[in-house]
Amino acid sequence: MPARSPAGRYDWDEGFGLYASLGQNRSLQLVADQMNAPKRTVERAARKWRWADRVRDIDEQARREAEKRLVRERADRVEDTLRIIDAARLRFASDLKSGRARLTGSDFVGLMKLEALLEGHATDVIRVEEVQTYVFAVLQAAGEYVPAERRGEFLECIEHVTATLTPAPGALWNGETET
Repeated sequence: MPARSPAGRYDWDEGFGLYASLGQNRSLQLVADQMNAPKRTVERAARKWRWADRVRDIDEQARREAEKRLVRERADRVEDTLRIIDAARLRFASDLKSGRARLTGSDFVGLMKLEALLEGHATDVIRVEEVQTYVFAVLQAAGEYVPAERRGEFLECIEHVTATLTPAPGALWNGETET
């Protein structure tokens, strides 16, 4: 049975639909204006039928559905890109064998780098200088927060922890990483 005002003058299901459709601009005043109803009457109906709670649930469900669609679309784009890369790799190999290669070596390297990135692998070399700069900045900042009487202990701790670390997978002993 439709939600109606006691006198049957207002269709509150329609009022709720209007309220929900207003999005970020929703207000009971706008609903009252659209329905030619007193604002207080609209407020009572909104409380009685829990419009704010229902709209919050609808908005949350819409957000979740939109997020699922975005994830699916992103996954589809990555899958399509990987298929194109695979096809380009096969074509490039065939063209190399036949002497008709149209992709340059740098084109192929770019495709391989993109493939590695899409599959979650590292794609860039990290230079020791970059890491040293960051570590130096962290130590400088720590100097402001570690009390002077504990700084020696702090640095010893850093040295101890550093000595126990093993390189991450793909790390080279010269301080660089594999691409």
